[in-house]
Amino acid sequence: MKHIFLLLAMILTTQVIFCSSASIIPITGDIEPFQLAFIRRVLEESDDSILIFDINTFGGRVDTALKISTLIGSIQESETVAFISAEPGNLGVSWSAGALIALSCGSIYMTEGTSIGAAAPVYQTQGGMVMAEEKVVSAMRGQMAALAEKNGYSIPAALGMVDKDLIVREIYIDGMVSLALESEVETIKKRTKEADSEFESGMIVSAEGKLLTLRAGEMEK
Repeated sequence: MKHIFLLLAMILTTQVIFCSSASIIPITGDIEPFQLAFIRRVLEESDDSILIFDINTFGGRVDTALKISTLIGSIQESETVAFISAEPGNLGVSWSAGALIALSCGSIYMTEGTSIGAAAPVYQTQGGMVMAEEKVVSAMRGQMAALAEKNGYSIPAALGMVDKDLIVREIYIDGMVSLALESEVETIKKRTKEADSEFESGMIVSAEGKLLTLRAGEMEK
């Protein structure tokens, strides 16, 4: 199935592509309200079993991204896939609002040389980009965590993409790697030992003061 997605992505254009059982829907450039209307219209017209959202963006309006996210999350009859490719002419990134949209999908596929993350909400002012107030960051944290939980992605990774005050660390339980918030590591360690499992603390993948951005290989890991 992964190879099917990759082959489909190789024929992407700026238009929606309707294949035998899949629609490829581009989400390119700044996330703006017109894209919400475009995606809503496409979804109304498509009856395909697979909907592939080709995401290629540095981000954009958070309110629009939240509406797109809700729209994708409401899809029940089709499989939803976020695809981030490094095809010629693409940015190869799904950052900020793009990360939110990607986590809304049931599956995420990334080619080598792409990345996802850096999803802290910001505002454009005359003096430049300014971080949103805590209530907005808190709402974004909650939404990213909810999407990660719903679709089976790492919740600590999702939180680390939004909140630069969080420290995210690798941990190993019985040799299996996962991510944890630094504030939860000791609790997880205690519970793991109580369950007679082996625990090992790994490296920090997102330090305090930094937003988490993951390359394709890191996201897969």
